[in-house]
Amino acid sequence: DIAPAAVHKVRWLNAMAANRPGKRASSIVITLLDYVAAEQITTYGLFLENTVCTGHWFWPGPDQCFRCQRYGHKSYKCPSPHPICACCAEPHDT
Repeated sequence: DIAPAAVHKVRWLNAMAANRPGKRASSIVITLLDYVAAEQITTYGLFLENTVCTGHWFWPGPDQCFRCQRYGHKSYKCPSPHPICACCAEPHDT
């Protein structure tokens, strides 16, 4: 059993995708304050809504700008004067 006090925060991994009509499953990120609780979930899983769910450690990837396609910043802080297309690398929006 995981003590409720061990749970710091629960959020959707991708909130927009989780709310699509007809979607039957989605991933959540559970931030825990207790390392032992995290080990239990990754080892034994977690029982939610009559289903045993597998647990994995979550390591967020590096920030990537979807304006210039570079790493290390988000698009709202992009220093580049021109956008770069993610598909063809030409100077236009994707």
